[in-house]
Amino acid sequence: MDNNLIIVDTNSKKKIVDYMNNLDKLVSYKVMTLNEFRDNYFYTYDKKTIYYVMKKYNTTVEIALEYLNSLYYIEDKKYKAYKLN
Repeated sequence: MDNNLIIVDTNSKKKIVDYMNNLDKLVSYKVMTLNEFRDNYFYTYDKKTIYYVMKKYNTTVEIALEYLNSLYYIEDKKYKAYKLN
């Protein structure tokens, strides 16, 4: 099997990587946390992006982060709810 991916929490990641390093054979697995997977597969944002969202929508840092984190789950389609569009 090639190109295998294991998505785990941060604590388990270290244990799994240590275990795989101690094996006698070479294994082809990539181990990531959910946040690492989202950042690599979809997108990531920085302080400038957070600031832009805060100014554009006149919100706090917490709300801007909530908006940005929610974008991972919104599909590019027409929604019935105005706020999702």
